[in-house]
Amino acid sequence: MKHLVLCACVLLFTFQLSNSSELKQKFQEEVKIQQRIDFEACLSENGINESELYGWTEILSNVHTETANEERTRKNGCFMACFLKKQNLMEGTSIKEDEVIARLDEVVINETGVKLPTIVHKCIKEKKDITQECDKCFSIYVCIIKAASEEKKRMQEENVRTEEEETGEPNKKK
Repeated sequence: MKHLVLCACVLLFTFQLSNSSELKQKFQEEVKIQQRIDFEACLSENGINESELYGWTEILSNVHTETANEERTRKNGCFMACFLKKQNLMEGTSIKEDEVIARLDEVVINETGVKLPTIVHKCIKEKKDITQECDKCFSIYVCIIKAASEEKKRMQEENVRTEEEETGEPNKKK
């Protein structure tokens, strides 16, 4: 493990000193490969298939709260805890907020304008007292999805109001 950390540090240092887009791309590919390895390992360790992971639509429609989905919900949370630990973003039940937020910039393409770091901070703070790691990770995940969805909706409504104010006409839905 120490060798992996040392190699990652050397690669990161080289990456920062280099202007070579080829080296940057290679580094990003290596990170994605390791993430996929950890992703697959955590699926296996928690006895869950990728198709059983909750997506935005299921979270927003509260499928995870149905009694019939109790075991699936637990496995989703444990999968998330496993992945965060393998990615060194969680220690015990403590989520390393700064590292999570830094990683967001690397892996999430945020074209919506939603302030993900602010949402992540709010959700981690809100769920900090949950002591069971699987419950904590899943609760934070649900919080982030619901908060990001609400923020996106708020921003869309604000854009409609701004457009109406600029044109002096009500915005007609297509």
